[in-house]
Amino acid sequence: MSISQTIKTFLPKAVLSILIFTIFYAFAYAYKKSIKTNDKKLVQHEIKLIAYYVILAVGAMCAIIPLGIQPATLLAVFGTTGIAIALSLQGVLTNMVSGIYISMNSLFKLGDTVSIVGSGGNTYKGTVSSFNLFNTIISTDKDTTVTVPNTYIQNNIVTTFPG
Repeated sequence: MSISQTIKTFLPKAVLSILIFTIFYAFAYAYKKSIKTNDKKLVQHEIKLIAYYVILAVGAMCAIIPLGIQPATLLAVFGTTGIAIALSLQGVLTNMVSGIYISMNSLFKLGDTVSIVGSGGNTYKGTVSSFNLFNTIISTDKDTTVTVPNTYIQNNIVTTFPG
């Protein structure tokens, strides 16, 4: 097969792939622009950003089909890689899931005073100054900040004093 024949057969497929991905990208971009940042709902904002990247990934998978690449093969590779990454990041993912749980159940908000009593007798008391998917930062009365993993908060007793 000559180069010109190869280009004639490949070019329409490439244009179709680019068109498919462009449509998904436009949808993802519009979705991302619709996300409003709100300090009280920071975790929901991060979850919506993850959805943005999932839309792009689905678009990429749909875009490779016209090129003759089987998405099942790529999905198997990505799945295996995902399992390996998930096992190596188990602690981080546990904190992330705990952050989602805390946010969805509105255990506290920025500015609230909290007291977290752990099973080992450790007590953290102060004002919530920052919260994200992985940890919560508490400003104590002693002008110090304590970073508490969200898993610790979820697994222990939390008393909230609305501020």
